[in-house]
Formats: sequence, C-alpha cells, structure tokens
Amino acid sequence: MFDRYYAPLCRFAEFWLRDRASAEEVVLDVYTHVWQHAAELRITVSVRAYLFRAVRNRALNRLRDDRFSYIPFEELGEVFASPESLQIETDEITQLVAEAVSQLPGRCRDIFLKSRSEQLSNAEIAAEMHISVKTVEAQMSKALRRLRSLLHKECPAAAAMNKNGKTCCFSVFFLPLSDMERTAIFPGSFDPFTRGHAALVDEALNLFDRVIIGIGNNTSKPGLLTVENRKRLIDDIYARNPRVEARVYTGLTGEFAEQMGACAIIRGVRNTTDFEYERTMEATNHRIYPEITTVMLFTPSPVADISSSTVREVLSFGRTVEEFMPEGIDINNYLQ
Repeated sequence: MFDRYYAPLCRFAEFWLRDRASAEEVVLDVYTHVWQHAAELRITVSVRAYLFRAVRNRALNRLRDDRFSYIPFEELGEVFASPESLQIETDEITQLVAEAVSQLPGRCRDIFLKSRSEQLSNAEIAAEMHISVKTVEAQMSKALRRLRSLLHKECPAAAAMNKNGKTCCFSVFFLPLSDMERTAIFPGSFDPFTRGHAALVDEALNLFDRVIIGIGNNTSKPGLLTVENRKRLIDDIYARNPRVEARVYTGLTGEFAEQMGACAIIRGVRNTTDFEYERTMEATNHRIYPEITTVMLFTPSPVADISSSTVREVLSFGRTVEEFMPEGIDINNYLQ
C-alpha cells in the first residue's frame, strides 16, 4: 500500500500545500494513523479513495492551522464536502486534476496556476513572466487540452463533461479567463431572497468579478412578494457592494445570461435530488448555449435548510422569519 500510493498522495498534497516537505509530512501522518488504528478503522469505500480523502482533510487542516495561502479551486473541497454520496466522485476528480496539473511542463503549469489560482489576466501573467500574451494563450490552451483529455479518459464523472471540458462543480476550473470582467448570473424566483441565497452569492464572489442576481418574472405564478419588491429587497442587501446587482428577466435563463455578457450560471444545490435535477438542466442548457458554463455550488451546511418555501410557510403561521433572512432585512418592509 505504501509503495503503490505514496508518490501520487504526495503529489496530491503538494498541489494544495505548495510545499513538498509539508506534503510528505501530511502523507506520512495519514499512513501512521492507518497503521496505529488499523484494527478499529471501518473503511466503507476503496482504500485508494479513503487515503486520498484523508490526505485532503489533513492538508486542509494544515492550511487552516498555518494560514498558508492556497488556491480558490481547493476551497471547492469545502463547498462540496456534502452530501456523502457525491464526495467520493468529487475526491476522484479532484485527485485527477491535481495529478494532471502537477505533471504539466514547468512553464505551462506556472502559467496555468497563475491564471486559475492567482486569478491573473493573460496580460498580467505576460508582464510578470516577461513573455508575450500570445505565449500565455498558447500555454493555457495546451494545459486545458491535457487536463480535459485526462478527465475524459480516467473518470466516469468527467465523461459527463461537455466537449469544452466543463461540468458542474469543476467547471470553474475551466472557465475562460481574459482581460474582460468575468460575470456570472444567479437566477431564481427569490420569493423571498434568504440567508441561504446570500451565502451562495458570497461563494460566487470568490469565483467571479461580478454576480447578477436574475429574478425570474413568472406572471402566471403569484408569489409572496411582488417582483418589484423582491428586487428592492436584494438591492437593499447589496446597496454597498458594486459587484452585485439584481435584474428582473423573463424568458430563458440562458438568453438572459447572454444578454448580461455572463460566462456562467450559478446554481445552488442542497442535496442529491437538487444535484441530479441541475445536472440534467445543465446538459439541456449546454445544447442551446454551449458557451455558457453551469457552476453548481452546494449551500453551506449552516444555512442548507433555509429555503424561500420555508420562509413562506413560517410566515403563514404568523411566526417571525428574522433568522432566515439576511442580516438587517425585515420581511415586513417588503410585503404589500
């Protein structure tokens, strides 16, 4: 077991910690733990999946404890830490991506990580590395081709990716970066906008320069709040944040995304049922709008139970909903 997994586990840990010695320490800690507690361990997945998950968890703990600087992609390990039924698949893809990136040629890998990790534009990378923008673009294309090829060949979940190498959670790793502002839309009915929605916007702002909250206007479906008041509520929440705005739209979400110049659609996922539904919708959207990526974000666990329907139901019984709403928002100010 040691000889078979030690090297890939070290590469996996180093991808997060960005330090070879720390990576080896983490891997050895995991092996020591397995050896010391072998009799009491109950491994319900493959040994390989267990080891990679254990290394990931210890690496994340090291990052928190030491306050190392790490790349946004790794934060997805926290975002997608549940539900359990999806975690093994997530770990497998994460491992494959980490190994693939570590095996890229030196300059190609450096350019890729500066783009995806440090969020630098092509022009900024070119200036920092004293190379041309065209060289940066060529190296990025080379890196993406190799990563997409590996994921399609090695992982069943990756086979569900579209031909541009984009899919649900990990599509963020393949999002096109340029000197232009990266905009995502976050569509929904938001009747009303809750603390759970706000948590997803916070997550999205770690990935995009600008988030447009798209309020779908379905005139055949009367709601708790008027569309105008839903927008006013959201405007009040983000009045001091120029990176977030609310827009009312009708028609197809993909069409709205194109109109806004967005490169991605944010979808919130609370459980496996949501995931399966959104994955089907993503496939449909891609057929019609192949240039727009769907990025699925799991709602953080502290607010995963909060939904607009819950707020409406609690209100119907005359109870307060303050704990479900974003800070400083009194739902009564938006009711007609």
